[in-house]
Amino acid sequence: MTAGRDGLKGVFPATGGAFQGGSILYVIDVEFLLHGCQSLKEKRSRLAGFRQRVGRQTGVALIESEHADSHGRSGWTLAVLTNTARSFDPVRDAILKEAERVDAELVRFDCEAL
Repeated sequence: MTAGRDGLKGVFPATGGAFQGGSILYVIDVEFLLHGCQSLKEKRSRLAGFRQRVGRQTGVALIESEHADSHGRSGWTLAVLTNTARSFDPVRDAILKEAERVDAELVRFDCEAL
C-alpha cells in the first residue's frame, strides 16, 4: 500500500466500496520512470501536463505519493469517486491515456475499488 492510499483510509473509512449516496471510491496507483531526468524541476515539467489534465476531471483527486524527491521516478495515487462501476471505466481509460502521453516510462497502473 502506498502512502497516498494509507491517507485515504482516514478520510474514507472502509465501507465495502460504497459511500453515501451509492458512490464508489476507486484508487489508481500510477508509477513512472523518467529516464534521463536531471532535476526535480525537469521532473515537474515532464509531469505537469498529466497532473493538470487528470486533476481537472470531475470526481478525481491526485497526489504524488511516492518518490517525490527522486529525479528519475514518480508515483501517484488517484482517488476517483463515481456513481456506478460502469461510469468508472471511461474515467480510468482517460487517465490511462493521459499517463501514456507523459514523457516517461509507465511502469505501473493499478486500479482497486475500496
